Amino acid sequence: MGEWTIAFLKPMLMTMGVFQLLFLEGAFSYAYDTWTGPTYLSGLAGEFGVGVGLLSLITVVPWIGAVGQFATLGAYHRSASVRRYVVGSAAFARVLWLIPLCLGWYWGLQSALGHEVFPAKKWFLVSAIVGLVSQLIGSASGAAWMAWIRELVAPRVRGRFFGVRQRYTMVAVIVVHFLGILWAGWRPGGYPAGYGILLGCACLSAALSTWLLAKVPDVQSIRAENEVAPSTRMIDLIREPFRDEMFRNLVLFNAAFQFSIQIAGPYFPYFFTKELGFSMGTVAFWLMLGNIGWFVAALFWGRRIDRVDGWRSAFLASATLISISPMFYVFTGAGSVRVFAPFEYFSNGMFSAGYLLVYMKLQLERSPQGKSAGPFAVASAAAALSSGIGNLAGAQLAIWLQPWGGFRALFLIATVLRLATVWGLGYLLLGKQYRVVREIGVIARRIVHGEV
Repeated sequence: MGEWTIAFLKPMLMTMGVFQLLFLEGAFSYAYDTWTGPTYLSGLAGEFGVGVGLLSLITVVPWIGAVGQFATLGAYHRSASVRRYVVGSAAFARVLWLIPLCLGWYWGLQSALGHEVFPAKKWFLVSAIVGLVSQLIGSASGAAWMAWIRELVAPRVRGRFFGVRQRYTMVAVIVVHFLGILWAGWRPGGYPAGYGILLGCACLSAALSTWLLAKVPDVQSIRAENEVAPSTRMIDLIREPFRDEMFRNLVLFNAAFQFSIQIAGPYFPYFFTKELGFSMGTVAFWLMLGNIGWFVAALFWGRRIDRVDGWRSAFLASATLISISPMFYVFTGAGSVRVFAPFEYFSNGMFSAGYLLVYMKLQLERSPQGKSAGPFAVASAAAALSSGIGNLAGAQLAIWLQPWGGFRALFLIATVLRLATVWGLGYLLLGKQYRVVREIGVIARRIVHGEV
C-alpha cells in the first residue's frame, strides 16, 4: 500500500477508538472473504461450465482449511502477543491470493493475444489449492481473534458491538456485490477480466484489513506451562471445552445446523448461472439485497440479544426462518425466480444476521474463561468439519439426484434437514423456553411496523 494512502488515513486513525478500528477492519476483511469465497467462484464455475466435482472441491476448501487452526494452537499459547500472532497469520495467508491473481492475468493476456485459450479449469484448481493453504494458515488467527475480542469488549455490550460491526461489514459487502454487478460479467474474448479486477480489489482489501488490525491495542496471550508435554497440552486444549455442557450443546447444534446449511448453500449461484441461465451480475444483485437486509436488521438483533432472556427464542426463530428459504426454488422456473429471489435474499439476510450475532455472543459467554483460544478453535473446527462434509455430500447428492430434479431435489432435502435440525436437535440441546413460534410472530409484527 502506497505511502500516500497511509498518510491520508493516519489522521483519521489517530482520532479513532478501539471499536471504530475493529469496525473498519471487519469491513475490509469481509470484502476480502466475499471476493475470494465460494460464492463468486461458484457463479464463475456455472458460467464456464465447470463440473460439479471440481466445484465441490473449491467450495469445501475453506471449511477444511479452518480445521488447521488446531496445528497452531500451541504456537498461540507460546506467543506473548495476541496482536502479533493474529496479524502475522492473517497477513501470510492473504498474500497467497496474489498467486491466482497474477496467473489469471498472465493467462488472460496470453488468451487475449491469441496464444492459447484461457485454462479455466487449471485456474480453478490453482485457486482451490491456494484457498486450502490460505485457510490452513489464516484460520490460525480466527480463534485467537475471538480470544482477543473477549478481552477488549465488555460482556454487557457484546450484542450491540457485533450488531454495529455487522453493519459496517454489510456496507462493505454491499459495495462488493455492486462492483460484482459492474464487473463480474466483463469477459472480453471469453476471458474473465472482470473477475481479475475483483480479485485485485480483494487483495487490496486484505492489505487494508491487516494494516488496521495492527492498530488495535494488544493483550497478553496465555503461555503454556513448560512442564506440560506438547501432545498432552494439545489434547487438553481440545477436550477441555467439551466438559462444559452448555458450551458443548451450543457447538454441537451449530455444527449440525451448518451441515444442513452447507449441503445446498454453496450451489445456489451455480444453479442460477448454469441451469437457469442468469448472469453472475444478476446473482450479485440478489446477494447485495441479502446484505442490505442484514444491515437493516443487525442493530435490532444486537439490542434484542443483549437482554438477559432475549437470546434463545431469537436464536431458534432466526434458524427456523433460514431453514425454509430453499423451498422457494424447488418448484419454480426461471421467470418466477427472477421475481421472488430478490425478496427471498433480502429476508434471508435479515434472519441470518440474527443467527450469527446470537451465536457469536453465546460463544463468548459460554466458552471457558481466560485468554485461551482453545474453545473458539474447537467451535470453529466443528463447524468447519460439518460444513465441509455437507458441501461434499451436497455435490454428490446433486449428481445422484439428476433423474429426479438434480439441484431442485437437493434443495428440498436441504429444507427438510434444516427444519429437522432446528426443531429436533435444537429442542434436545437448547430446549428450555423454546418459544420459536411466538418469536417469529414478534419479528413479523416489528417488520410490518417498520421497527427493525
